[in-house]
Formats: sequence, C-alpha cells, structure tokens
Amino acid sequence: MKRFLSISLTLSILTFGIPTNSFATEGITQISLSASVARPGEKITIEFEINAPKSADQKYGISVILTGIKLFQSVITRAELIEGNQGIGKWRAIALIPTDIFGDTYRISFKGVGPGRPPNNLVPISNVVPAITIIGQSGPVYPQIEISDITTDKLSYVPGERILINFKSQVLSGAVNSEDDIPTVLVKDTKNNLIIRATPRTKPPIAIGGYASGSWSTSYLLPQDMLSTQAQVEIRFPGTSNITFGVAKGTVFSIQSLKTEVKILDIKLNKVTYQPNEPILVTFKTSSSGLLSSDSNKPSLMLTDNEFTDFGIAIPATLTSGNINSGNWKAEVTQSYKDGDYFFAFYNSEGSIRETGPLLRIRTTINSSITCLKGKTTKKISGVNPKCPKGFKKV
Repeated sequence: MKRFLSISLTLSILTFGIPTNSFATEGITQISLSASVARPGEKITIEFEINAPKSADQKYGISVILTGIKLFQSVITRAELIEGNQGIGKWRAIALIPTDIFGDTYRISFKGVGPGRPPNNLVPISNVVPAITIIGQSGPVYPQIEISDITTDKLSYVPGERILINFKSQVLSGAVNSEDDIPTVLVKDTKNNLIIRATPRTKPPIAIGGYASGSWSTSYLLPQDMLSTQAQVEIRFPGTSNITFGVAKGTVFSIQSLKTEVKILDIKLNKVTYQPNEPILVTFKTSSSGLLSSDSNKPSLMLTDNEFTDFGIAIPATLTSGNINSGNWKAEVTQSYKDGDYFFAFYNSEGSIRETGPLLRIRTTINSSITCLKGKTTKKISGVNPKCPKGFKKV
C-alpha cells in the first residue's frame, strides 16, 4: 500500500531506557553507545560483552538491529569480536545511519548468525536496554479507519456458492489513498483457523466502493472442494504503521457440504528434530464412514510452513492395516530443506481431508571436538556440544 509522506524536516524524541521484565542469566552485558542522538549520514558505535561460556567453541556471529518503536524502520549491522572469544568476549558494531531514515526512537536488539551455533539467549542481562534517537525526516502519516456493519446475504452456503458481502467504513483521522488503501476481503474458516481461498484461487476479491461514501460491496465465490464448516468474513484495512493492518470480523455463518470427511488421527513422527536430507517417518490413522478405498480417497502429505507454503511433491501414504474408514498408514518423506520449523499438511484428490501434523524442526548440527585429560590419559571427544567424561578436564 502506498502511503502519504509529510514534508516537515525533523522529529526529535527524548531518549530513554526501555525496561524489561525478565532476563537470562547468561547473555549480553555492558552495552554502550558512542552517542544517544544521531542524524542521517552519521555513524554510531555500539559495544557490548557476551557472557556465554558454553558457546566458546562456536564461531558464530552477531547482528545488531536498531528498530523504530513507532514506524518500525530498521538499521542492521554486523558486530565484530574485538576481545576474548565467543564464550566470554567483547564485541563492537558500527552502524551507518541511512540518509532516508525516519525520525524515531530506535531500540537495540541482537541476533545470532551462523555458521556456528549462537547462544540461546542473546538478550541483555541488565535491567535497561539503551535506545537511540535518530533525527531524520518525518515518517508516513497513517489514517485511522473504522470498519463496521459487515453483512452477508445469507447465513448458510454450500460449496461453489457465491457470498455477497457489504460493509461500511469511516475515516476517523488522517488521509487515505483511495487507489491503494482499498480494504481486503477474506473468508476465514473459524473451525480450523484457515483462510478459505476464493475461486479462482489468485488474489482476494477487491471491494468496490470508496472512503468518501463509506459503503463497500464485493462477492466471494467459495471453492467446490470444501467440507462442512463454520466461517466468517474478515476485512483487513490500513493500520497505524507500514507493517500492520486493522482487522474487522463479520457474523459467523455455516458452509454445508455433502462430502464425507476423512479424519486424520494419531499423527506420529519418528523424532522431532531432523537434519537436512534426513528422511522423516510418519504414521497416522484414518477415520470415516461408508467410503471406498479408492485412489481419490487415499491420503497424501506434503511438508509446509507457517505460511502454508507447499514444498516439493505430495507423498502418497501406504496403508498398513484396515481401510480408509478405519486404517493405519505410514509414509516416508525425503526432504532437503533449509533450517526452520515445519509441519505436514494432509490432502487427497477428493478434497475430503483437511488436517495438519505436529511441528517438526530441521536444524543443521555442527560437530566439534575437544580434548579431555585425566592424569596422563587423554581422550578426544567429538559431537554436538561435546563434554568431557566424569573425572576428565577439558584442555
């Protein structure tokens, strides 16, 4: 969405410390800034110390992030280790303030980066996190909008039917760009907490209307391959920053389908954390009634993430006992995905399955070696986070 920018030149906000409620016993200490106020084109030096003895053998890096508390603009720079080691050491980062930055108060945060494994808690141990005021150009002026009177033409629909939607808007303050700040209309499955994609499955429908009149309307064609559920209209409209949006919800209505659902139950993985390229073994059960064990009813599964981005090809499951109405199934999925959190989404060509599996993690593990000494005996221990045996000391 485009935004209007005001032309005034500077914004000055008093600096302050941002208190935190709880802190790690190991983490970042002794944070200092070369200045508490900066202008575009200037450099700010941030120094800090790390207290994480268990991470001494991990060659990780640290990014320092300055994030505006009102406009969410950010500046990211890389810190360098200047004293000590990754376990206990002193770090320095130099941030160049961009010339087009918005005036705001920027809080400081830290993020570990590879290839080594950073400490789990890169948070300040002290009770105050320093912030910096940047005197830059004025940021966007965001409107305050209210959406109300969301209605549908009926309270019950069938798959493939078109929903007629109307709603009202009121601009409480600020100005809107009528061309680019048009509300987005979605229909959400409230039973399964999923967005029901309109047909054709491209972008959400565009509402017809205007902020001047305050009246909007659109239609939403439900897909044919749906199961019975509860749903409601969700209107998303410009929020109070460039990364937020407001949400208004309508009355819950029903979608009645004649299709028999195949329920996926008792999903189990052979483990929780996998390395890239490691096979994932999945077992589960199906439950339904009166269905034939046809290819159209046979379940498949696909790896996905929190954005419901499908990866690779759907893998057909193998029936190990029973049938589609009461059966046990298994599947082996070979993956080559980057580190992240994922889960399985279950499908069939009949469109009678809707289920997701438990969370799984893909993590690249880095083995390291240490030498341990007991008297005149030495041992070399390798692995992820290796430790010396009882009675031995690390040398």
